[in-house]
Amino acid sequence: MFQIHLSLPYASSRDCFKGLLSLQYLQIESLDQLRSLSSSGLEHLTGLRELRINFCFELDLSDDEMMPWEALKSLRRLELWGIPKMSTVPAGFQHLTALESLRIEECGELGALPKCVTSLPSLKRIEMDKDYIEQHGPPLLQKGNMNMIAREDS
Repeated sequence: MFQIHLSLPYASSRDCFKGLLSLQYLQIESLDQLRSLSSSGLEHLTGLRELRINFCFELDLSDDEMMPWEALKSLRRLELWGIPKMSTVPAGFQHLTALESLRIEECGELGALPKCVTSLPSLKRIEMDKDYIEQHGPPLLQKGNMNMIAREDS
């Protein structure tokens, strides 16, 4: 597997991912000072199929209105884990029409998932931690063929 290791401030530079059009997997992990993805250059990753954002404690995707989610047309799997400041999923998630699997864990302030997420046309699987389900109830699933998984352990 091809790996890229970035550190701030380069990881938050708009040119960070230029020229990586065919990159299919990206994991952003433990960037403690990362606050936003809007200037990260993720819009260049049009071939990205899997994105994992883990343990970015200052990241607040709720306010990331400028993040061009619609550019991620090939994204099939999205994992958000350990992002405690995220209170809502970004409105731009509605553009992730190829998304098949969504995993959200340890995002402590997250409220209920909006209908625009649970009604994504390709979404087949949502994984969330058990504490979220106990607090908010399961997301209102818009399609009968979707799997909802409550995870005991993260």
